[in-house]
Amino acid sequence: REPITLGFDGSRKRARGVTDATALIGCRVLDGHLFEIQVWEQPTGPAGSDWQVPAVEVDAAVRSAFSRYNVVGFYCDPAKWESYVAGWEAAYSDRLKVKASREHPCEWWMTGGRASTTVRALQEFHNALTDREMTHDGSHHLTKHILASRRRPSRVGLQISKENPDSPNKIDAAVAAVLAWTARVDAVSKGIGEMTKPAIPRRIR
Repeated sequence: REPITLGFDGSRKRARGVTDATALIGCRVLDGHLFEIQVWEQPTGPAGSDWQVPAVEVDAAVRSAFSRYNVVGFYCDPAKWESYVAGWEAAYSDRLKVKASREHPCEWWMTGGRASTTVRALQEFHNALTDREMTHDGSHHLTKHILASRRRPSRVGLQISKENPDSPNKIDAAVAAVLAWTARVDAVSKGIGEMTKPAIPRRIR
C-alpha cells in the first residue's frame, strides 16, 4: 500500500497499417522505481494486420491498478482517449494527492499549451536517468521504447518523438514513464511517501 504514481500514453490511430502502442507505467514514490503495468503493442506479421488497441481492456487495467495500488497521482496524455480520461477523473480524482490541474487532475497534453512544461518534465526525467536517480523493473517494452526515443527541437525546447512518424519503433512506454515520473516528482515535493523515522524506544530504568 505504499504510494505510487501512474503515467498513461495511448494511441488509437492507424497510419499505413501501423498503430502506435498504448502504455500504463507505474512509479514508486519512495525511491523512483519505474515498473510496467501493461503495454499494448501491435503484433508483427499477419497477427497485427487488423489489430487495434483493446480499449475495454485498457480501461479495465487502469481500474485494476487503482484497486491494487495506493495511487496518489495519475498523469495521462489524453489524445484520442478523452472520454476514457474523463471517466477516470470522475472515478478517482478524490483519491489523487497530486493533480495535473485543478479542472483536469489527470490530463497532461504532451503538446499544445503545456509544451514548455513538458520540456521541463522531459529534462528532469533525462537528468534523473543519467544521474541514476531512478531504477526500473527490466521491462522489455520500457527499455525498447526509451532507446527508440529521439530528441526533437521545438520553439520552447527539446521534446520527444519517434525517429519519423511512420517508424515501427514505438516510444509510448517512454512517454508514460515520463508522466509517471513527473507525477512522482510532484508527490515528493508535497512530502508524500517520505519514510518515517522509527520511534526511539524509551530506556526502562
